[in-house]
Amino acid sequence: YGVYANNNNLNTTIKNCVISNFQTGIYLQGETNSTIQNVSAYTTRASGRGIEFQSVTGSAISNSYGYSAADIGIYTAWSNRNTVNNTRANSSSSLGLELDASHNNTLSNVTGNSYYEGIFLNGGASDNNITNSVGNSTNSNGIGIHWYAMRNRVANSTGQSVGNAGINIDSYSENNTITNSTGISSSLAGININGANYNNVTSSTATSGSGNAISLTSSLYNVFNNVTATSASSNGIRLETGADYNTFLRNNVTAGVWVSNSGTGNAFNNSTVGNIYYFTNGSGSWATYNTVDTTGDYWADSGTAVPYNSTNTPTYWSGSGQDYHPYTLTQQLSLQCSALSTAGATYNMSTNLSINGSTCFNVTAQNVTLNCDGYSITG
Repeated sequence: YGVYANNNNLNTTIKNCVISNFQTGIYLQGETNSTIQNVSAYTTRASGRGIEFQSVTGSAISNSYGYSAADIGIYTAWSNRNTVNNTRANSSSSLGLELDASHNNTLSNVTGNSYYEGIFLNGGASDNNITNSVGNSTNSNGIGIHWYAMRNRVANSTGQSVGNAGINIDSYSENNTITNSTGISSSLAGININGANYNNVTSSTATSGSGNAISLTSSLYNVFNNVTATSASSNGIRLETGADYNTFLRNNVTAGVWVSNSGTGNAFNNSTVGNIYYFTNGSGSWATYNTVDTTGDYWADSGTAVPYNSTNTPTYWSGSGQDYHPYTLTQQLSLQCSALSTAGATYNMSTNLSINGSTCFNVTAQNVTLNCDGYSITG
């Protein structure tokens, strides 16, 4: 070890060091309120780790770098209420940073670069916060939440992978929250959930080059809300057999196939809203399919293509399920004199209108169509 502390000490500080050529650069066990600051710890030895915590509590790693050529860059096990800030964790052949059976830790402005997961929560790691962080992987998941990892929160972070999912939740991990985050994969899912229930993905982005943007397998009661899902050549949302009773609302889906659903009981709308669908050329589905909003909220409630499903939109919807309220810019409202302020919208009159001493319709957006449908406008 470069630095070793295993005496249940308090307030150990290690700072301004460069440590190399040991099996493990820094090893702390049973320590409380320790600080690692401005430290670079490197190892190229078999099973060596840059920085390792075992049963460490209330300690901090900041402005530091942990690197391992053969194992994990920064590893914590059975360690709680610690913070890692402005720190890099790299591995050439294993994990960047792992929280193993560790709880209530905070990672902020952390970058993990690795062969396997860049940032990895494992073994029941629960109630941890990851913010403003990046996990990059060449062979596995960018950010991985695995094996009974519960109630973790990932916000304003990015998971990116060449060979697997950008962000992955699996193996009985439940009640985790992904918010304002991005999952990017070159070949598989942008965001993947496999064998995990009751997770929530909100206001995030899932992008895949050749795989599914969002993919679920054997997973129940997960919620995707306001997610931008883009696949260059596969499905926007792919639900395998056993992916049941999941909910998708207000998502922006661009793909060759919007939904491929082999699951049961999955919901793609509630009583008023559904999802937004685009073709891969960028045009909205409402430009091709007859969908009409009659209430003024731009969520369709009529039209010959409503609901979107394998019958009405067969090229773009595969399997079961339907969306009764897809987004549309085609409206048939009881139109009154007003500003026509929505770009690309079609406004349809359904009655004669009159107004005295003022403008009836003021067009304030691009590509607006006013269809008087034979009715009169009188000043």
